[in-house]
Amino acid sequence: MRDTVRLIFWLLSVGLFLPLHAQSWSFSIDNDMIFGSDDKYTGGFQVGWMSDELGVSEEGSFQYGYVKGMSDLLRAVYPFDLSEMKQNGAISLQGIAITPEDTNETEPVYDDVPYMGSTALTASLFIWNEHIFHEVLMTLGVMGPSSGAETVQKGLHRWFRIDEPQGWDNQVPDRLLFQTGYVVGTRQYSGRVAGRYTFEWFNSLSLNAGSSYVGAGGGTAVRIGENAPKNFVTISGIINRSLAHQLNLDTRRGRWGWSVKLALFADVVGYFYLHEYAKQHGYDFEMPTTLITGLLGFDLYYERLRASLELYPSRPIGQYVRSNYFGRLNLVLQVP
Repeated sequence: MRDTVRLIFWLLSVGLFLPLHAQSWSFSIDNDMIFGSDDKYTGGFQVGWMSDELGVSEEGSFQYGYVKGMSDLLRAVYPFDLSEMKQNGAISLQGIAITPEDTNETEPVYDDVPYMGSTALTASLFIWNEHIFHEVLMTLGVMGPSSGAETVQKGLHRWFRIDEPQGWDNQVPDRLLFQTGYVVGTRQYSGRVAGRYTFEWFNSLSLNAGSSYVGAGGGTAVRIGENAPKNFVTISGIINRSLAHQLNLDTRRGRWGWSVKLALFADVVGYFYLHEYAKQHGYDFEMPTTLITGLLGFDLYYERLRASLELYPSRPIGQYVRSNYFGRLNLVLQVP
């Protein structure tokens, strides 16, 4: 049954992406091996699709129908008039893996976190201009063995000739994952430095609620660069990560560009399913009340390609205070 659920989910995911024309595609991979660890949020991936703007996509196409349908759905429940702003749709497939620090132990590590993996599809709508964006997200997926996280992590460890984690037989059982989210981000300031470099300051807020996580967060970021697009820097969560960095890519001029960004974000945690499962099964895992996450990133642009390396130090506040660090390699390809 588990293999059947996994196969159906992956076939639906691939089948959804195959017919899509796009403004841009993205692929990112997270891992904490760059810091020499294998602990807590140990790795993940995301494949992201961003549509053309509603006024640009051809009427009758999937892009047009998807964005128009999401916009009409939002208009039914959102009281404000956003008709003067641009609208894009996005779809992403994302997976994560969480493990205890001791991955050589075959039995449950009761003084740490249980093993958990998830794989999910997120549909989102962006309503934006160059100064502000609103994003509404809806996520559906699976946690547990059907997510395939065990297979992916063990495959990566074999690829890099690292000892495979031994405790996946103790992972969280299968469970439906559904999340909703809202993100608002602003470009508070944009100006020139030394006549050729752009300096920008961003702020963002996010809300998330669902079967895996309930919480709210906010943060601030700065970016300096040359010939970078006028998009946004934000963190919106682990389960349903924002694709705001794929907005407004056409604003670049010239072949080469670069940017460096520095950010600090805080999330207040109201509910975390992994903590509930851990309590029920005898784990000594205290849920963090607040999670502080930093970001240091470097982006390199060449024509329609963006490659970035981002480092994320993260520290919980509460009784459970061990820090977590991971790195992210991100590629974005703008479709002509």
